[in-house]
Amino acid sequence: MIPRTTLIGGVLLASLVVGCATIEQLAPPVDQVLLGAATVDDDSIAMLQDGRDVYITRCARCHSPEPVTAYTREEWQTILPRMVEEAGLSAEERLSVGEYIVAVLTAHERRLTTADAAQRH
Repeated sequence: MIPRTTLIGGVLLASLVVGCATIEQLAPPVDQVLLGAATVDDDSIAMLQDGRDVYITRCARCHSPEPVTAYTREEWQTILPRMVEEAGLSAEERLSVGEYIVAVLTAHERRLTTADAAQRH
């Protein structure tokens, strides 16, 4: 029989792994692909990381955040101003989360285009 503490530890570890994957699916980490999709200057890394942090922490205060890619650019243009106001985000937070969302969507669109092109050949 498996000791109870080993079983509980295994369940907790599995939950942690699943939880980490979920956060990365909701809000992809700032990496080279995302930086290549960014529309900001040399401060891209810090701004995008701040935007991701705001998305994960501030959005989760009121509801479970949706994956960034669950909405189109057009939908985000409607959603973001409303959520910024409801969450009481500063102008800097609004800018960073907006840039982060645009970078994630751009990187996602590029991946889809690349995958589509690969399937055709």
